[in-house]
Amino acid sequence: HVTEHSFPTRRSSDLKALKKIISKYNVDDEMFIWIQPQGDRPVISCGKLEDDCRSSYKKLSDMIRKKEESAQDIRINDRELFSVYQEDYNLGAFSIMPKELLAKNEKVLNQNLLLITIIMLAVTSISFYFVSKSLSRPLEDMTKTVKRIQAGETHLRMENLKEDEAGELGKSFNNMLDQIEGLIEIGRAHV
Repeated sequence: HVTEHSFPTRRSSDLKALKKIISKYNVDDEMFIWIQPQGDRPVISCGKLEDDCRSSYKKLSDMIRKKEESAQDIRINDRELFSVYQEDYNLGAFSIMPKELLAKNEKVLNQNLLLITIIMLAVTSISFYFVSKSLSRPLEDMTKTVKRIQAGETHLRMENLKEDEAGELGKSFNNMLDQIEGLIEIGRAHV
């Protein structure tokens, strides 16, 4: 549940935007989020506070209003305080969250990171396999052709050559074979 704190100087469009943002980030009933300018009272809050946290919240809010630096040092029973401050707008976003929820979120985040890592490794491995195959296939074909020529099939030539380094090598190989065959023909003609 979102609570707007009454400030005559705040525009309603700004409060609507803040309300939308703060509601988006309040993911649990046990979470309490508020936005407060440094040196002022809270502008908007969302969530519920247990009785044991209410006094800590008021103390924190007063410290922020008074611009005291030690607000981060306050401990709130089994809860954690998070804060982010945006100097350009003189606004701070604060959250009081149960440690269990934090641990649960951390576990989910770690699981998601592990899953993403596994997927990225799989995609990288598969990509590497296909790229290496596309690079090694022309050399494998050339090796097979050379072995067949050694076995006596001297009329064979490299086929299906691409416009890459392996293709250039294949063209040079075919030219060399043509020159050797030409020299053999010349040698036979003189004999």
